Amino acid sequence: GEINAGSRVLLTAQVVDGLFDNAINNSGIIEAKDIEITGNGDIAILGGSNIAARNFQDQAQVKIQSTEGDILIGDAEILAEIAMDDGEGGDGEARVDILAGSDDSLNSDVEVNSGEIEASVEGEGAASVTIRAGNYEKISGDDIPGGGESYDSTIDEIEHFSGNGSISLLNDSLLNSFVGSQPANPDERYKSSTVILTAKNIALDGSYVTA
Repeated sequence: GEINAGSRVLLTAQVVDGLFDNAINNSGIIEAKDIEITGNGDIAILGGSNIAARNFQDQAQVKIQSTEGDILIGDAEILAEIAMDDGEGGDGEARVDILAGSDDSLNSDVEVNSGEIEASVEGEGAASVTIRAGNYEKISGDDIPGGGESYDSTIDEIEHFSGNGSISLLNDSLLNSFVGSQPANPDERYKSSTVILTAKNIALDGSYVTA
């Protein structure tokens, strides 16, 4: 099927008592400025799927998150793009977040098999692709690194990602983060285009990661 929305698409599903293997199984086209696909079971983005968040300024985001299951992306295209419109705009933040696991999950994995995942900004801004597999824990108070006298009292709690799962990038999969115009300040350039993978095990088999 096809979903085309001017602003936001939110797909949410919950698996109850293991009655279904998959919380969400998508093999169609989804287009909007802000796309969220969330569930507590396995999420499968299957061959032929095209998920695209497009905007001309501000923010374009695709977020795929399972709190307890695995995420499979097979021969699909996932894009977050800040594009120019007749030479105007093109500045902002584009991000793709693929998150498997939660603070109490035992093990969650992400597999990208012949898939393409890209965040791009034609003008100036920030583009990021983040994939996380596994649980995380919340640290608060004096346990936060850099605590003591230098501790910023405005920070009450942070999340530490231990990443006890696995990320597999297989069969010519592509992760790409691209920004057309770099920030003028060299100290800020590292923020403009990033790919972040967090897991216990990461396997790249004939795949490409560029930023």
